[in-house]
Amino acid sequence: MSTETTPQRPPADSGPEERHDSGSLWRNTDFLKLWTGETVSLLGTYVTQLALPLIAITLLDATPGQVGTLSAVQFLPVLLITVFVGRWVDRYRRRPLLIAANLARAAALAVVPACWWADGLTMPVLYGVALTVGTFSALFDVAYLSYLPSLVPRHHLVAANSRLQGSYAVAQVGGPGLGGLLIRLVGGPFALITNVVSYLFSAVMLLLIRTPEPATAPDGEKTGSEAGLWPSLSLGFTFIWRDRVLRVLTAKGAWFNLCEQALLTVFLVHAVRELGLSAGPLGLCIGLGSLGAVIGTVLARCFGRALGVPGTLFASMACGCAAPALILLARGAALADLALITTAFAVFSIGFTVFNVYFVTLRQTRTPQDRLGRVTAAYRTVAFGTFPVGAWAGGWLAGQLGPYAALAAVCGAFAAGWLVFLATSLRVLRPVTVPLE
Repeated sequence: MSTETTPQRPPADSGPEERHDSGSLWRNTDFLKLWTGETVSLLGTYVTQLALPLIAITLLDATPGQVGTLSAVQFLPVLLITVFVGRWVDRYRRRPLLIAANLARAAALAVVPACWWADGLTMPVLYGVALTVGTFSALFDVAYLSYLPSLVPRHHLVAANSRLQGSYAVAQVGGPGLGGLLIRLVGGPFALITNVVSYLFSAVMLLLIRTPEPATAPDGEKTGSEAGLWPSLSLGFTFIWRDRVLRVLTAKGAWFNLCEQALLTVFLVHAVRELGLSAGPLGLCIGLGSLGAVIGTVLARCFGRALGVPGTLFASMACGCAAPALILLARGAALADLALITTAFAVFSIGFTVFNVYFVTLRQTRTPQDRLGRVTAAYRTVAFGTFPVGAWAGGWLAGQLGPYAALAAVCGAFAAGWLVFLATSLRVLRPVTVPLE
């Protein structure tokens, strides 16, 4: 393996260190506002992730290919515009971008119940809503991850990211169950109103934050490699490529996300049409299985102290990649089958949650603040850009092979990806550490 120079690490930004170094994140009121708003909005997001494809399957009689396309369209903007979003995030203050993205997503989702009420809901309408929500989610996610270090001191980042991953966990537990209940009570289209309200709540929480955000320099004031449109856009990709740690983790994230989207697309079709699961039991299985993410957020720092960062990354990915194979053992809607599905999602959730806590922290601590938006955007373009590919691939495989055979193929892809990750990354990640609280 050739020797490579890692980009020089700048000193930590003193802003949040001076303002919030109180010894506990619980006293950082602005972080608590950000965290609360994101937790509520994620709860609504997971209601939508269950409701939107079920609307297509049950109300519009969508084919597996159409379900895959619906999922792919929502993530297509990640591939197409995220790199431009990263440049905007580094040029402008991030909080107003977050507020605007929440308001736009709320407006887009409100279209679905309105069209259903008017008897005008079609697959093209769902595609348009998914594309709009995906576009503003691409903006929100880059700005959100880049905004966090301006509120939280460096030595609190692992704890902060653990809490934010906890938000995903709580949403994964409550969202599908709440979504299944709402779909049964008011129907899929009106269940989406929950997400509309959650995005509006998140916008209000962001408006209440009072910590001044560090000023950003416009491109006209940048020099050297950051001057000009294309050098500025490519900076994030260049930074990741030159940092071997970020490079191997980004490659693993891209493969894992591709397999995850293929899994979720195939699983929904398999669960509804072959296992005979309705929205209620389906949402309950996914929700209870997501308790694994709660466990992952609680134990993430313990894993880091016991195994070190490299051991934690490899072990957590082993859990995430092996767990989906348990779904293959389910044969129907009996209690034992539901337990298998729930266990699979629980172990899967533990794995990717612990991995994400350390990967996000590494990206934040290894990247200068004035480049973090573009580095985050570059990562999401590569790693999340595989989402539409995975969704389309899952839909295509289910159509060609049948849902069960497609599910087996996806499980094989997960396993192969972990073996390649282990073989290519062991030496690169061995010396890696992160500051712990």
